[in-house]
Amino acid sequence: MYMPLFSKTFYSSLIKCFCLSFLLLFCTDKSYGQIAEIRKLQKQLPAITDSLHYVDVLNKIGLLIHTKSADSCFYYATHAKAIADRLDYTKGQADAQTNIAITLALKGLYSQSLTYYIQARNLYLQVGDKDNAVQLLMNCAISYDFMGNSKRSLEFAKRAIEESKQLKSDSIVSMMLVNYVNLDYGMSNKAIHSYFNRAEKIALKYKDERTLRFLRQMQADQLLREGKNEEALAIIVETIKAAREHQDDYHEMEGLYMYGNYYKTQKNIDSAIACYKTIYQMAIENNYGYWKVQILELLLDAYQIKGDVSQQLATNKLLVKAIKQNNANNSSFIGDYVQYNKTQQELNKYRANYVNNRKQIIWLVVLVIAIGTITVVIFRLYKDSKHKAEVLASLNNMVNHQNEELQQTDEFKSKLISMLAHDFRSPLGSAISMMRLVRDDDTLRKEELEMLYNSIETDMQNILLTFDNILQWVKKQMSGFNYQPKKLSVFKLMADAGSMFKDLMQSKNLTLINNVPQYLTIVTDKEIIQFINRNLIHNAVKFSPTGGIIVLGARHNGEETVFSVEDNGKGMSEAQLNALFSLSTIPNDSSNKGAGIALTICKEFVNKLHGRIWAESKRDAGTIFYFALPDK
Repeated sequence: MYMPLFSKTFYSSLIKCFCLSFLLLFCTDKSYGQIAEIRKLQKQLPAITDSLHYVDVLNKIGLLIHTKSADSCFYYATHAKAIADRLDYTKGQADAQTNIAITLALKGLYSQSLTYYIQARNLYLQVGDKDNAVQLLMNCAISYDFMGNSKRSLEFAKRAIEESKQLKSDSIVSMMLVNYVNLDYGMSNKAIHSYFNRAEKIALKYKDERTLRFLRQMQADQLLREGKNEEALAIIVETIKAAREHQDDYHEMEGLYMYGNYYKTQKNIDSAIACYKTIYQMAIENNYGYWKVQILELLLDAYQIKGDVSQQLATNKLLVKAIKQNNANNSSFIGDYVQYNKTQQELNKYRANYVNNRKQIIWLVVLVIAIGTITVVIFRLYKDSKHKAEVLASLNNMVNHQNEELQQTDEFKSKLISMLAHDFRSPLGSAISMMRLVRDDDTLRKEELEMLYNSIETDMQNILLTFDNILQWVKKQMSGFNYQPKKLSVFKLMADAGSMFKDLMQSKNLTLINNVPQYLTIVTDKEIIQFINRNLIHNAVKFSPTGGIIVLGARHNGEETVFSVEDNGKGMSEAQLNALFSLSTIPNDSSNKGAGIALTICKEFVNKLHGRIWAESKRDAGTIFYFALPDK
């Protein structure tokens, strides 16, 4: 798009040609008069039957007519967009959005124009039109420049130049290079001429006469800035002549404007006024309202320099009238734009609702069909799977039961091993201690030795007999718990269990009292109950003080037989009592760890016999262990 050739005080007229770079893409006959081409296209409209082509022609007319009438450009753009939206024609939508953005820029609504430029660029990218997408970046840069945001302007311009390097053809690059020069205010004269040379080579390559005329005017403007007035004058006259030959009113007016400025620098005010009057007359003939205000301001300034008061007054009246007319036109346009924008929002909302409702209906139909299909399939699968589920449930129950039995068997085997280790550790230890005594003490007499030998022999025979009985029982239990009840004398059970620790009790001078009635009997598994008795008695021996008393008891209370082992040791706290039969609270010290494991196994065995086990204790008053076994 075109940028101002001169100072920013004249920008409002030159911005009217922002979109001229797009003529490179739309117009094929560069030498044909712009107004003539507009009339030709307008005549073609009624005969066009292809809707897409109709949209393209509307957009082309809107683009060509924007320098003459921004309002007409807006009319054609909105008409084209409405049809393109209905046809879902993306290229037509993009062209229409671009023309709307141009119109907004012509009216000074730069921020709004940026919105439409970005929307149009995204649409161009959707259809793969990278040329127009890149040029819209430059249009955004120019809009930012007129908004006073030079930083954003230069960012967009550089981005446009970078993206243009990726284009298949460089036909649009010449105009972009010229625009870039106008946006970079810090560019050196050397760099400016370098960009101009590059742009000229590209324009000559494609025989782009419109861009060449614009470029030559830019070169003339640069020469004027550098003070090379005569060189600039030759180019100005050349561009005016070329513009007239090609019926290019805009560039002719621009050339005349530069011509007038040249005369002002030469103090030739009358010639400058003549140029400005010619421009004003062309603006009236072509209905270029925005030129009227700018040229009248220049004429007013020239008459002030000349001191022509009467012409100043007449020009001032024309200027006031032109400004009022422009303001009225702009107000009318803004009202039209607001109404159009509101209508567009309502249409977009309606389209969105329509699309959503249509999607919902489609999804509902699909859902109903899917639900019906799934229901039929599920019903058939249900019939087939019901029987399979029953069979599977039965198999799962069987497997779970077998797994539980296997787990219980493994746990029971572990307890058997622990029981064997625990039952024979103490008596074997005592026997070993006595044998060491015999070996190490040379002062023992023959009678004492014989007594010790007899004691050791008796202990070992008892251990062997007990071991043999337990071993036979363990063999029967290896495949899992096998309850083998027998009618047993409770008195004898307690006496046999206590005899295992005779030597240990003698070493601590302990007294064992068996208060169990001799008539009392019980039907149960002998080896399990003896393991429990031996461990409870062993605990009592272990924790009784020297010279202490251990009392064994048993009674039948009508439903169960209750066993008891009492010692007069130091007793236990409440916390120790609560933790007695829990494996997770077994102490780590070696003296108590074995007893803790044994008590845990005792509890497991009592549970297997459907009994219960507990203890009562007080500090410094001793402890009583109880376990009770039901009659059935």
